[in-house]
Amino acid sequence: MKKYLPLPLIILLGIIILTALHRGGISFQAHLAWMVLLLPLLVFVYRDTKNKGQKIPSLVTGAILLFILSIIIGWSNSLMKDFGIISVTGLLSGVATLLIVIQMEITDTITHRFLKTLAIFTTLLAVLGIILYLGTPIDRLASTFTHLPFFTSSYPNAFALLILSILPYTLIEFGKIENIRSWNREKIALFSISTILISSLFLTFSRGAFIVFALIIVVLLLAKKIKLNKALASLAITTILLVTIIQIARPNSVPTNEFGKKLTLSAGEKSSSVSERRDFWEGARGMIKERPLTGFGPDTFRYAFPHYQKVPMANSDHPHNMMLKHAAEFGVPSTLLYLGIIFTALLLGWKFGRKNELTFSILIASSAIIAHNMIDFNLNFASTAAIFWTFLGLLISQSLEKISIKKSALTPKRIVICLYMLIVGVLFIGGMYEIYQ
Repeated sequence: MKKYLPLPLIILLGIIILTALHRGGISFQAHLAWMVLLLPLLVFVYRDTKNKGQKIPSLVTGAILLFILSIIIGWSNSLMKDFGIISVTGLLSGVATLLIVIQMEITDTITHRFLKTLAIFTTLLAVLGIILYLGTPIDRLASTFTHLPFFTSSYPNAFALLILSILPYTLIEFGKIENIRSWNREKIALFSISTILISSLFLTFSRGAFIVFALIIVVLLLAKKIKLNKALASLAITTILLVTIIQIARPNSVPTNEFGKKLTLSAGEKSSSVSERRDFWEGARGMIKERPLTGFGPDTFRYAFPHYQKVPMANSDHPHNMMLKHAAEFGVPSTLLYLGIIFTALLLGWKFGRKNELTFSILIASSAIIAHNMIDFNLNFASTAAIFWTFLGLLISQSLEKISIKKSALTPKRIVICLYMLIVGVLFIGGMYEIYQ
């Protein structure tokens, strides 16, 4: 494995795999595992890269530092002091992951191996999800994003996000197939992986994921990364057949969703999903207007929202929009910094990596994650959040080598280390407080 991937990326993959296997990473234990595994990751990265940390532009470092401080301020000014550790842990662990990945010396070969391993792991999760979907009363495929073995709660939208994060890579790799007649082991593997992942995505019955998946296909077609050829037609037909077979194989004694009813909002919930989201968004805007600087505090949306609520009996842990959630809970300044970090990564990825297929796949995946979380929110799962921050780090890391930066505009290594110490200190104190409570 050492020859396959460097040790820091093995640890990073371990974080994603470990948290994904634990109910998708929604629990505090999963976030705590993410935080703890960042410590050896930090040690190995600095040992291997030596002075690599000095390459981070001071402007980026300054924005990250202010973002960290805004999270701490929002947490300290929370209206509910006993809540918020998961949001704070997820955000700060994400920032730490971003800083670590930026400083890794990652080649295209290593990136390809990392994404390939992640694709194989996600496919195995999808296969497990199909087995559970066929043998349990769960009406939407969610794989390990389920409370096993009790099946009391499942998170199919979050699992759909995990699939969306790797699909651009698998589709671009599949798009390289020109002649479907000359099959070899690699083509069969790509075909199988793509079929299983897309089929599983449909079986999550996540309408938001359907929309984002359609956008991914359109972008890849326009960018000529995939073509309307026999290989793509074969993939589409096989996917439809597999989904149909799985739907038919579901026991008659358990409820089964229908795609037509889901897409037309007539699958029991009618238009409630849309009206509730509209109410959540309006409520979040009301919260932002009332406390624009620091917000109400992390994880307080559920408890503050009823004051602004219009649709009876509808409530949620979040407003189904990542930016509205952050602004309502941490304030507008923190949200602007959040947007600035994300925009910087996407801009650098577009400017310097759009001609590189691997970087382009990460760029599209990052954009898909953001798009999905603008109509839903699943970055409260450690596994999906770790992938998101890793992808942003890869976009920045792969671009820094192509930017001409004056030495005076670079961040000294000691400042980056101090940032890490600040993050680790806050996470440790917050984690110990939560365990004590």
